[in-house]
This record gives sequence, structure tokens and C-alpha cells, in this order.
Amino acid sequence: MFKKILLSAALMAAATAFAADLPSVKILATGGTIAGTAASSTQTTAYKAGDLGIQTLIEAVPAMKDYANVSGEQVVKISSNNMDTKTLLKLAKRVNELLADPKVDAVVITHGTDTLEETAYFLN
Repeated sequence: MFKKILLSAALMAAATAFAADLPSVKILATGGTIAGTAASSTQTTAYKAGDLGIQTLIEAVPAMKDYANVSGEQVVKISSNNMDTKTLLKLAKRVNELLADPKVDAVVITHGTDTLEETAYFLN
């Protein structure tokens, strides 16, 4: 019994050490196409962009945990054609805060397709 407990503790410690070696990635979600919903996967009318929250998207791809320590933050839940200056400034401020944190290795932004290039240009 003691050997089983010791082995379990060793495996848990190894898993924790491995997780600590993975990069820390923060996902900032803005809504858009990737977070859209409809009554069916082929429906093109009554589609709602930005409906799903970031945690739902993270849970949909469980294999991410094998490559990075991923956490998410919902900045807004909008269609990207509704991206405005106020939201861009809020997003830029949060990106800068996260990138200044030595514990954060990367920031990923989920975004819709309509204004993706404008947001990328602004953040650059």
C-alpha cells in the first residue's frame, strides 16, 4: 500500500513539474465567428456571432493542455463588425498588461473575420 501511495505521489509531482514547463498562454476572447452559434452546424440564417464564452471554447479543445497552460478571459462578446475604438483600446491595454507579466508567454486573441485585420493593425 505504501508503495502505491509513493508511486501516486511521484506521478503527481512529475505531472505538476511537466505542467510548469509548459508555456503559459492567455486567450483574450472578443466573440466573433469562432464563438458563434446557430440551431444547426449548417444553418446560415439566425446565426449569432460571439455567443459562446471563452471557457466553452477552451473546453472544446482539451488537447491544448498537452501543449500549454491555457487560460481565458472574456473581453467582449460581439460580432467583429461591432468592434469600436473603445473596445480596441480596452483590448490593447489588456494585451500590454499581460505581455508585461513575466509569467505569461503568449497572448492569443479570438476574433471574428469582418475586422480582424483592422484589429491586428491597431494592436501592432
